[in-house]
This record gives sequence, C-alpha cells and structure tokens, in this order.
Amino acid sequence: MYEAGRPGCVPVYRWSEEHSNWVISYYLCVETSNTITPHTPYTGPIIEPGGGGGGGGGIEDKVKTCGEALGVTITNFVASSKGKDGSAKITGSAIFRDGIHQAGVGNYLITNDVTSFSGKDLVAFGGGDLGATFYSGDLVGTLSNGTRVNQKVGPVRNYTANDLKNSVAILASQIHELGNSIYMLLGKRFTAVDRDKDAGAAFENCVFGGLVDKNGRLT
Repeated sequence: MYEAGRPGCVPVYRWSEEHSNWVISYYLCVETSNTITPHTPYTGPIIEPGGGGGGGGGIEDKVKTCGEALGVTITNFVASSKGKDGSAKITGSAIFRDGIHQAGVGNYLITNDVTSFSGKDLVAFGGGDLGATFYSGDLVGTLSNGTRVNQKVGPVRNYTANDLKNSVAILASQIHELGNSIYMLLGKRFTAVDRDKDAGAAFENCVFGGLVDKNGRLT
C-alpha cells in the first residue's frame, strides 16, 4: 500500500459517492521532523481498505497506518458509538516539545468518553463542539444541565460530544481526539490542516482524507 520507491508514504482515502467505496485520494509522506506533506496522487485502481466483503479491518487499518507514519503503534482500537465509549492503545517513543516531553517509550490506553459532556459543555471548557482533549489538570464548572463538575482530566481520556448523533461523525471525533492525545503524550503530529490547526484535525485528515462534519460528511 506504500508508494513504490518512497519509504514512509501512506495512502489517504476518500469516500467516493460514485463508487460507494473508499478510494485512494493521494499519498502522504513523513519527513524526518514527524510532519507529513502531500506527495504524488494515486491514479491506480479503486482499493477498499478492509470492510465490505471479507478480510475485515476497515477504519482500524487506516488508523493503524496513520499511526505507523508517525512512529506510533496503535492497537486494540475499539470504535466509539452513540452511548458507548471507544478506546485505543498507543505505543511510541516520546519526543521533546517545548520542554514538556521526556525521551523514552510511552504506552497509553486512550479512552474516548462519549457520555459525559455535550458539545455546548465542551465549548464552555475550551474545547470544540464535537470533541475535546485536555492537558492534565482540573475541570471545574457547571454543565448546561446544571450539574456541577470538579474532576481530573488529561490526554489519556478524551471526549466526544454526547449530543452528536451521526455514527460517522462520532467515529471521526474519536479519531480526531486520538490525534490530539498522541500529540499531547508523545509530541508527534502531522502537518496542520488549513481549516483546523490542531494535531487532531491533521490525524483525522490522514484517516478520512478530509474533515468530517457533525452530519458525517467530508468537508
């Protein structure tokens, strides 16, 4: 699946309405700085990465491939769904970023919490209306339903808005926030996406070939 003669390249898929299938849109190639840049567009046959007709894999394979491009091993991926938390295990060596990270290997189980906060609540706490990941600290405030919260937060537990309904949007939010968790814990990320500068958007772009809106559509 990597481009011949170009180590470190991964395919980026997009959903084709014409073919009702995932197709390779273009290749992304990792540079030594752990950033990623567009490379030669793929013009070959349609390829479905797992799912739909034997072999399995699907979105988990795409998540793993994008993790590998960052030098991060992602295993035990469990997709989030409405009312059901998802999770993933990440393993990788941390790099120095702003003096925060120690050099070494990190092993983390990342949980995507889909029940605790609404989009409005996440925005009030400084996140996005679809999801949020917080550095370690205390989250103190009052939710939109009047509930008072005072709890520890950190990048090993990120959040998807509990009022998000579309199943693809929920999955995309999980993957977006997984990218943010990887960055906060290991300091690794892809080049920023123009419309959303954080590490989560760049990771989501690698997996989906674009950013997914609340209705589950690529934008």
